[in-house]
Amino acid sequence: MKIPNLRRISISPWANVENCADQLRDKFIFSWKPNPSYIANDFDVEYIGNYLKNAFKTTENCVMEMILKDTHTCGNHPERFEI
Repeated sequence: MKIPNLRRISISPWANVENCADQLRDKFIFSWKPNPSYIANDFDVEYIGNYLKNAFKTTENCVMEMILKDTHTCGNHPERFEI
């Protein structure tokens, strides 16, 4: 990519994380927004843990930040955000 002064690229919940990681590596900040429905709807700790571990493994050679967006509800269980 050749856009002057570009440092951070937003990666949507529906993007191919592996493909993005291969292209961005450590040249840009990989600003990942995981799928909010995994936290806000049915809450499966094991699934979420595996989902996040896979993303972290895939982006291990990237400068990655994770942004939690659109978590409008936690189903009356705020402790879900403690994991």
